[in-house]
Amino acid sequence: MEIKFTIYGKPGSQSRPRFFRRGKGIGSYDPDKANKNDLIALSREHAPEKPLEVPVRVDIIAMFKRPKSHYRTGKYSHILKPTAPKYHTSKPDWDNIGKFYCDAYNGLFWKDDSYITVGTVTKLYTEQEERTIVRITTLNNQYSENN
Repeated sequence: MEIKFTIYGKPGSQSRPRFFRRGKGIGSYDPDKANKNDLIALSREHAPEKPLEVPVRVDIIAMFKRPKSHYRTGKYSHILKPTAPKYHTSKPDWDNIGKFYCDAYNGLFWKDDSYITVGTVTKLYTEQEERTIVRITTLNNQYSENN
């Protein structure tokens, strides 16, 4: 089974947990909770009836808007420079993007993100609207070391 969908808007990424002191105790909170809830609301229509409990592959393509410096100037300002890169090499880091989506989809697409056994995150530039493409593929349980 394969589930593939696109979420429009700037790709999300995992932030570090925040800690605070309350009296003699220390507490923590997830600063991304609101963003994850927004992501879940946008993705819910693509989710299976019941969270998957089989090995899955998750591929994420995060597409970021190009900065103005990638374009020529003057009357050619709508044309990309020949040196403009294809891949997005600045923050957020690719692993934080993967963690954000995989954690947010816990209990929605899969029972727990421990079911994710294979995955990729690709960061690209786009001249269109920023977006994230998510592809979730169930894997059969057969594995051979000779493959």
